[in-house]
Amino acid sequence: MPEKKISFTHHNIYEDGLEGVLAELNEKLNMPDKLYITGDFAVQFYKNGDIKEINAFLYGDSRKGKKQTYLINYDVTQNEEVINVWTDGEANADYNEDKALDPMLAILQQVDLKKQVTEWSSNLDTEVYEIVYSGKRNFNTQEGLVFIPGDVDGDRIVGDSSNINKLSSGGLISGYEVSLHVPFEDKTVPMRYIIEPEYISQEVVIEQNLSEQEKKAKTTKGWTIDKNNGTVYFFLEDNNTIGWKLEVVDSALGSRFYELKYTENGGVSWEIKNEHPFSGKGGVAEGIEFFDESYGYIGIAGASGDYSEIFVTRDGGISFTEIILPMNTVTSLPKSAKEYGLSIDDYKYISMPEYENEILTVKVKSNSVEKEGIIFESQDRGANWKFKE
Repeated sequence: MPEKKISFTHHNIYEDGLEGVLAELNEKLNMPDKLYITGDFAVQFYKNGDIKEINAFLYGDSRKGKKQTYLINYDVTQNEEVINVWTDGEANADYNEDKALDPMLAILQQVDLKKQVTEWSSNLDTEVYEIVYSGKRNFNTQEGLVFIPGDVDGDRIVGDSSNINKLSSGGLISGYEVSLHVPFEDKTVPMRYIIEPEYISQEVVIEQNLSEQEKKAKTTKGWTIDKNNGTVYFFLEDNNTIGWKLEVVDSALGSRFYELKYTENGGVSWEIKNEHPFSGKGGVAEGIEFFDESYGYIGIAGASGDYSEIFVTRDGGISFTEIILPMNTVTSLPKSAKEYGLSIDDYKYISMPEYENEILTVKVKSNSVEKEGIIFESQDRGANWKFKE
């Protein structure tokens, strides 16, 4: 990328704001009127306001409709008088309004950075502070949020500060936000200046999470786990309109209880296939996988991770049978068994099956994180299992 060195004189963020920085860049680069960010726009500055570092990647369309990119770097310790800018680079130029640059400037025009830094510096032994702009962000807590009035989306409606208070009922606040924080210090709550905050109810958040999780599950090979609620999804690789999910219906003492649901329309609707797929046993779902519309496996592990069980179905999940491996045929243990003083009785954790070249394989380990284990194979789709020497 071509590199340009731009003379830099607007060094103080209190006096010149970031408008001063951008004005100097624009004078030499003739940048587009509408700019977007990739990643973060980050500026570190000393408590007297002098800028220490600037790191940003901007892009936009020129008046002729050509994409222009600007990788911006300034480091006062390298050269106090020059900003380095690399142009004509590659950018994820999706022109997402959530990453527009203008809201950052609208926010900072109304923020008294000096006042807040002075307040912090009276109690902190630090010289450097930082502002970071990432575009539109979501928050699930009121802590540190500061409402900034204004209309940045052009709908002539100024945001409502009361939306922030609605977070007490759950849900999310979404809006353009600039964070002011102390780098490498986690005891001071960042100030999060947010403009046009929109409240998203808990019900809508849950619905959005479900939709995103199902979309991810349909495009992922193997099963996926929704970290928000513990539901485990699996869709057939060659027909992702067909899928199953182990949905948590109850939990107690670290264990979860699941029911199996089924969809044949890509998750638009689900029906209960089996209310007690693990025969009433609780734990943490190990996984779920189907090799066709009828034949598949589910697994459940103890909360401690030292044992697990797998179950097979041949009717699409209507019924399951626990897999019992012939542990009495094992003639040797992994090398690590002697090192840790383990016996055959310590191997109770059965991994989910792997299928390759028409051979099904499972590994029995001493716990969920152990790498070595006892291998069993089946060449008849799990009807019979044989210890692999």
